[in-house]
Amino acid sequence: MSDYNGSNQFDLNQEPERHNTFSFQQPSTFYSNSLMSEIPNEFHPYVTNIEDVEGDGNYGFRAIAVSLGYSQNYWRQIRSDLYNELLENWGRYSMIFQDDINNVQHSLSFTGFGSTQSEYWLIMSDTGFLIANTYGVIVYFLDKQGSSTCFPLWHGPQDISHHISIVIAFVYNGHYVKVDLQELHPMPTVLSLWRHHRSKRAAGWEILYNARLNSYIPPNAPCNNCNIHVVNVPDN
Repeated sequence: MSDYNGSNQFDLNQEPERHNTFSFQQPSTFYSNSLMSEIPNEFHPYVTNIEDVEGDGNYGFRAIAVSLGYSQNYWRQIRSDLYNELLENWGRYSMIFQDDINNVQHSLSFTGFGSTQSEYWLIMSDTGFLIANTYGVIVYFLDKQGSSTCFPLWHGPQDISHHISIVIAFVYNGHYVKVDLQELHPMPTVLSLWRHHRSKRAAGWEILYNARLNSYIPPNAPCNNCNIHVVNVPDN
């Protein structure tokens, strides 16, 4: 397996080299069913695989690493990449996170070994912005309390040749896992902060995937068109 060298390695116009993921354990049928019960019901028909990671407090970053095609042991590099992304674009992110930006920075700052305290756990869906921008991917965050989609903030779909998505699910009120979904699954609601802070070029993501966004029906939704948000954006 090749090493994951350096930060922000993915070329936005090239599909990153893929690797076999490291599976923490071979789940029993009971365990698999238990994990599935933690996934929002509206995605059950589309789930093809759920992959657990080690529960040491770094599990959010382990799940990101596995979702990107690397060993979960690259969680430390993921932390570093996201931390550097935040610092390099601090002014932009301070407009998004505002009072929470210091908490996000602190959560990424762990560089030690072993289990981490809760202050260093992955903060979602805030960190979804960093993941999407750092690796040029679409981030789906699944949570029974509310699922979301986060596109890159500044690069538009025309800037990235291969549209890769990752799916992170919050389970057991304190753990993250990687989820694989069938292609053309409904896309959960776009984060409102993304709509407010994205560039004109990035607005094209929502236009391109409008049909799949509109096909998603949130739990207890009063209507079938809760995601409709048509944006007309001139070409730059």
